[in-house]
Amino acid sequence: MSHEPANAEFATALRPSPAERATGTAPLAGTGDAAGQMALWLLAAALRLADWVEATLPALYARHPHLAGFRAAAAQVAPGLPTAAWPARLDARERTDGAAFPMARAVAALGLSDAQRLAHAIAALAEEDARIGALLVELQGGGDPYPSIETLTRVLCAPDAALGAGWDMVAPLLDAGLLAETRTDGPRARRCLAPVPAVWDLARGAAHPDLPAGMRLRRRADAPRFDALAYRPAFRELLARIPAALQPGGARYVLLRHMPGADAEEVAAALARALGRDLLVANRTTSVGRSVTAVALLTDALPFFTCDLGPGETCEPPDLSAWTGPGILSLGRDGGLAPEADGAALSVSLPFPGPTERARAWTAALGSHPVEGFDAIRDRFQLPLGHLRRVVSAAKAEARLNARPAVTPEDVRIAARALGREQLDGLAELLPDGVGWDELVVPEPTRLLLNELAARCAHRERLPDRLGITSGHGAGRGVRALFTGPSGTGKTLAARLLGAEIGKDVYRVDLSAVVDKYVGETEKRLNRLMSRAEALDVVLLLDEGDGLMARRTDVRSANDRFANLETNYLLQRLETHEGIVIVTTNMPEGIDQAFQRRMDVVVPFPRPTAEARLALWRTHLPPNHAVPDALLMRLAARAPLTGGQVRNAVRAAASLALAETAPLGEAHLMRGLDRELQKTGAMIGIMPGDVGAVRPGTALAAFAAALGGGRS
Repeated sequence: MSHEPANAEFATALRPSPAERATGTAPLAGTGDAAGQMALWLLAAALRLADWVEATLPALYARHPHLAGFRAAAAQVAPGLPTAAWPARLDARERTDGAAFPMARAVAALGLSDAQRLAHAIAALAEEDARIGALLVELQGGGDPYPSIETLTRVLCAPDAALGAGWDMVAPLLDAGLLAETRTDGPRARRCLAPVPAVWDLARGAAHPDLPAGMRLRRRADAPRFDALAYRPAFRELLARIPAALQPGGARYVLLRHMPGADAEEVAAALARALGRDLLVANRTTSVGRSVTAVALLTDALPFFTCDLGPGETCEPPDLSAWTGPGILSLGRDGGLAPEADGAALSVSLPFPGPTERARAWTAALGSHPVEGFDAIRDRFQLPLGHLRRVVSAAKAEARLNARPAVTPEDVRIAARALGREQLDGLAELLPDGVGWDELVVPEPTRLLLNELAARCAHRERLPDRLGITSGHGAGRGVRALFTGPSGTGKTLAARLLGAEIGKDVYRVDLSAVVDKYVGETEKRLNRLMSRAEALDVVLLLDEGDGLMARRTDVRSANDRFANLETNYLLQRLETHEGIVIVTTNMPEGIDQAFQRRMDVVVPFPRPTAEARLALWRTHLPPNHAVPDALLMRLAARAPLTGGQVRNAVRAAASLALAETAPLGEAHLMRGLDRELQKTGAMIGIMPGDVGAVRPGTALAAFAAALGGGRS
């Protein structure tokens, strides 16, 4: 079998390095780049493997003539250089010309020996050359086409090496993620080692390498400087002092604490740039494994992990014991590092941007794109900076879709809604906007309280600055309101109208998706829901919230204790909530008094009066109805219905009218009212002579007959 074509790349693709051309003394040729250097290490590994096979198993050597081809290629690249001298010569070459080679950086950081370099190269050689894989399968009596720990021990360790020498040799390569076991069962000596493809591409200097799943590289040239971040000067100065605290012997991790949607990656990229490194973004700590260390070593990038933790949870980052630099973790406001995490941590909380910072961020994100109502956008959409930048891109597209030259507040609202749906779906539902306050029929005191609540929500960010030292201490942007009253009195409608008034979406919480039978899960889901809601700056509606806010009781069982724990947690979480939350209940007496104290506004929704009921009937009936106004007045006076019941009765009547293709008339309305009364078993005080023809056999007809002495 001819061997020249198979190994021609070693002889023709390698040229002398700059240092070798300058001195004229080195017998080794090479391209002078990472790919050429790794090709030489592969050739050195092939020579070592060929020498061992020929000396130990000559029959096997004869069956694989390509091994002699490697020797022929080596003679052309480095005439007269013995196999044993290749590693030292390659090391010297890296020290003079290849300090920036990816693998040279990893070797320097890990202190790898020549034998460990050759072990890595032999495993990689099996990846690059299928004939080496076939040789190893035959040599090892089957199995994977990669070298086993036993094979590497025989080839690279001295014959009198102590037991376990092979494992000691490959363990640093495994810990650093440069190699991985193809399987973890069976005797350790028989386990085969292979390079992770994406890691190997980096090591050999591939022009466009693919990173392992869950990772991406952000170059320092694209990272912002500290002074470009949209934070207050004092916080930017704090960030600028962090690199000094990360020097050897300093903090091992930087914990960036923030609400969802903050620009933690921007801050991490600025820190990496200040340290002269790229940023390696690993979006999930559970899936990247040891490969993150290898990628960080080969790219000289700062690892950046994201952990989504709930109350009481801890995060253990991937093993960075082989990584000499610090790591950055993006955390929420809850949870923390596991106690067994290696090294000290430096915690930094990213502040929520105020109006000045948001104005700077909106201006930077919008660039030269025209905008209408900039002040309204800045004040109405109180978003963390990461969400803000994503919303701007979508708002520009929305404006183009509607052929508008400038971005408007409505474009921003639609973009923000699209951003939030996938984060809140499953836990809450988006309610439709209210049309106008005329829809809501409530007493004047209730309407005044709703107006005050709307003003409180609109100016919530500026409120702490208008308070005294004691009152303003701890005051945040959060607004909490309690709507009380019987079912159907307009509480949910009022929440929708409030959202439309202040330009925010309203999400109604699905309590069945939040409450969990397992201990601690309800608290975690509540925290996740409320954190996302405040980051998206939406109104959160806890409909029938008495299910979560019940009075605490004496502990007589484990159920009582856990119910009290949930109540205590919700009390604390409501107090720290930075968004707008509305709780509705039709049983205010069942709500713990501590909740009512924490509410900024309590709005009662009483049962409607006769005058209000008349307004409700007129509001819900269509403009072209044929119901006499006298009947509506008598219904309002004698039928103590809520607004929800009036709505249901009119809907039922409208369906009946549609089925008959006729205008909604008196008979339709009375039948619709009868359907509504049947649901609750209620009766109303309408005399037989108060209405026209009452349909026989209905609840109303029976009631009227009873009142009229049997007449129907």
